[in-house]
Amino acid sequence: MKTDVSPGSAVGAIGRTLLRRHGHQGPILVVDDEAPLQQAMAAALRAKGHSVLCASNGSDALELTAIHAPSLVILDLQMPVLDGRGFVQALRRRGHEVPILVITGGLEAARAVDEMGAIGYLEKPFRLGELLHAVSQFVPTPDPTRTPL
Repeated sequence: MKTDVSPGSAVGAIGRTLLRRHGHQGPILVVDDEAPLQQAMAAALRAKGHSVLCASNGSDALELTAIHAPSLVILDLQMPVLDGRGFVQALRRRGHEVPILVITGGLEAARAVDEMGAIGYLEKPFRLGELLHAVSQFVPTPDPTRTPL
């Protein structure tokens, strides 16, 4: 299991630029077709006070990004309808610059970070604590007076 999400190792140049530009605190968008994993990630993030939206494929995720301007996208690469790479390509064509944390299995994670300009990655399977640690590096701690979605 590899959790290489430190800014010096898995953060590409595009990812660093995006992190500097994004001062707003939009919801975190979790995009994964594995419902139990998606629900577990969303519950863990909400327990830490984050607003969370979920999508099970890239097409639904594109619709949500157009409406909600997420502060971070947690993205699986292998999904039906529109996969993670297709989602990122469509997102960039639309001019959306949102930081992306890739979650996937296998050796493709590190390569995908560079190819897609993602800010980091987690290889499946990972512990929810590892996800929360990664998110804490890229998204400010939520204001406790704000009600999460």
